Amino acid sequence: MKNFINQELIFFKYLDINLLTYIISGVVVILFIFNFFKNRIYLFALLTLPATLFHELSHFIISLITGGMPRGLSIWPQKSENGYTLGYVESYNVTWFNAFLIGFAPILLIPIAYIFLKYNVVYDNNPFSLSWKIYLLASLIEGSIPSITDISLAIKKSLFLIWFIFIFIGITYF
Repeated sequence: MKNFINQELIFFKYLDINLLTYIISGVVVILFIFNFFKNRIYLFALLTLPATLFHELSHFIISLITGGMPRGLSIWPQKSENGYTLGYVESYNVTWFNAFLIGFAPILLIPIAYIFLKYNVVYDNNPFSLSWKIYLLASLIEGSIPSITDISLAIKKSLFLIWFIFIFIGITYF
């Protein structure tokens, strides 16, 4: 593990600081643009379509792996009682075991964004393709945020698992 961390630090040591600044600035600007268009739902949905796709695919794949039996996937906005839903995945076998993993699956997009940054974005000298890669990087980051619905369903369904983990930690450390 220590060797892995040292290799990651070496990667940042030799990275061009100007390029890294450009990449981070681009991601921040794109995330601000996403936020600016939140009230214009169809334009927002179009701009964040890759983020929605990544987000919902993460739910779908984790549901498939954990036996959640995913049956439906949508990445186009639909009117709901609280406003609009940008996308959703229907799973028919959500249990106390897999609900937490399915609900928080988008968090797995963070290491994917890091790998995409490390092996793809930083070595690109073409400004046009670099701009598209920065947009995809921002989409991965935007998509990695679990929604309020994701969090509430994950906690409701896996409350038993959460209590078990707290009790196990309490017994182990005290």
